[in-house]
Amino acid sequence: RKVAMHPRVKPSISSTSMHTESQPIQYFVSMFPNHLVSSILQWTNAPPLATYKAIKPSEFWVFVAIHLSMSVVKLPTINDYWNEQDDGVFIANKYRERFGMSRNRWKEIWSIMTFHDSTQSHDDRFFKVRNLINIFNDHMTDTFNAGYILCVDEMMSMWYGLGEWHPEGMPHVAKIARKPRGIGMEMTCVADGITGIMLFLEICESKEDMSCKKFTGPNVNKSTATTLRLTEQWFGSWRIIVGDS
Repeated sequence: RKVAMHPRVKPSISSTSMHTESQPIQYFVSMFPNHLVSSILQWTNAPPLATYKAIKPSEFWVFVAIHLSMSVVKLPTINDYWNEQDDGVFIANKYRERFGMSRNRWKEIWSIMTFHDSTQSHDDRFFKVRNLINIFNDHMTDTFNAGYILCVDEMMSMWYGLGEWHPEGMPHVAKIARKPRGIGMEMTCVADGITGIMLFLEICESKEDMSCKKFTGPNVNKSTATTLRLTEQWFGSWRIIVGDS
């Protein structure tokens, strides 16, 4: 019996403002929802963090730009990015001159950046990042049309903030021996197989919490249930699902 196969759908962005001459920054901003920026600034500038100088939208984007630059240019310490003179080993990056933000201001924003409403009580152990992930997932669903190949994988995020494992910093610690840095916060994800763009994220929580998630059951193993949740929005589209290796 012949089975209808999905055509080789190419990935695309839903925004009508994007075209072949659009610049990289336009693509980046199109995938970063404006209402998320507004919420982050509202949460960060609210009490008790309001004792600090309020973060302006322009400062937020400079802060993000510096982060992206740091991911490309690797230096031993954060302070080195603001060096005004070459030290004989590394060329001075002069971030204050290039980005218009002092090192102390960048560190201050880094220390107070908040992704949740700190004025409300929460029972969710992941309340500090849950909103961020949910908004990202919803926005990518509305913004990006995936190609015909989807890749399912897992990722690790090391915890550096407090220098040691801490209940406020690591709601759940995952350990994966095969990973280069396999102790931290694990997440599962699905990406577009053609562009490599991340489309959907899921937090790996405690064994008890994961057992209550959709598609779990006595006859469904963990990997199958995870794959079904990650790709549910593409059910019936005949897209090809592949593993990371």
